[in-house]
Amino acid sequence: MDGFKKSVFLLAIVTIATGLSTSLFSIYLNNLGISLTNIGLIFAVGLILASAMRLFLGTVVDDFGKKALLSVSILGFSFFAFGLIFAKDVSHFIILKLFFDFSNVFFWTVYTAHFLDVIKKGKEGSGFGYRNSIFYAASAFAPVSAGLLANWLGFKLLFATSAIISLLGFVLAISIKEKVRVRKFDFKFVQKHFSEIFKIKGIKQIVFGVVLIDFLFTFWVIYMPIWLSQNGFSLNAIGALISGYILLSAILQNSIGKAIDKHSIKQIVFPGISLILLGGLFFFAAKQFISLLISRMTLSVGGDMAYWPFCAKLARNAKKESHGSASAFVFGLSGIFSGVAAVFGGWLVQRFGIQEVLIAALFLSLLLIPLLFRRPQ
Repeated sequence: MDGFKKSVFLLAIVTIATGLSTSLFSIYLNNLGISLTNIGLIFAVGLILASAMRLFLGTVVDDFGKKALLSVSILGFSFFAFGLIFAKDVSHFIILKLFFDFSNVFFWTVYTAHFLDVIKKGKEGSGFGYRNSIFYAASAFAPVSAGLLANWLGFKLLFATSAIISLLGFVLAISIKEKVRVRKFDFKFVQKHFSEIFKIKGIKQIVFGVVLIDFLFTFWVIYMPIWLSQNGFSLNAIGALISGYILLSAILQNSIGKAIDKHSIKQIVFPGISLILLGGLFFFAAKQFISLLISRMTLSVGGDMAYWPFCAKLARNAKKESHGSASAFVFGLSGIFSGVAAVFGGWLVQRFGIQEVLIAALFLSLLLIPLLFRRPQ
């Protein structure tokens, strides 16, 4: 198995494992009687702290290797899932989610740098498209499986299954072959990496584009399942809905990737914005499952069209030796703002309602994105 395919296969295993433990996590917390404000806090603390660390983690990844960090981070996912079996109160969940978010930051920082290393130059859009097809297929499999397992076996056995699958990912990660450029760490070394980041063409547009889309979807990922549960939908139905819109994204990833390679970023992002707005507004007008599914599918496809062109631009414009630090910087900032969205989102939905907050987040993000194209990047 070549490096590119092994990288994609590893991502699929980890995605299934983490998806089983996190897809219905907010519903699990809500079922335990934890308030919406505290649910937001549980999601926010680890996300903000781990994302802040991610800003600097990339400099280590580029020069000290990826294999060990990938392996350790995947073990962290297994620990998180096992820990959920025994957690009982808010403080336990905050600590476990903090552990998960640090593992997640390590994994995605290292994995992104590794993937940028093995992707073919000139085929960045197609490479992301192929990877994302597998990624979204695995992401679609996890929620519907989580709903079935939670109903059939209960949440605790669901979490145990997630932990065991994570261990399979660990076995694959330790088989990765790489050449490590070991260097002595010092401040000038970090400073050099950060100076290179700001030389990347269009870096401001890339950062703000990724941050805004992630900011918007943080609200939807955390609170949409709770809204569905509060409106009488079963775990099976919620899992099926999440899997349905992710599966459509998986099918369309190759086409979106090829379009990114052929067209300007604006020609992909602007239609994506329109689909996000259309899907988000019709979601709350829908009453039946199929209408909700179609609306959420529209929202998801629009999100992909608005998000991945910025990621492909980063892969295209960043030097190979800066892949780790550049991706860590971009997605670290994005994670910090997503954490802010989570903590304030908990307070906002408690005060104003989930539907109102999700719609407000939709308009706020989509009004700001067009400002990124006021001048050439």
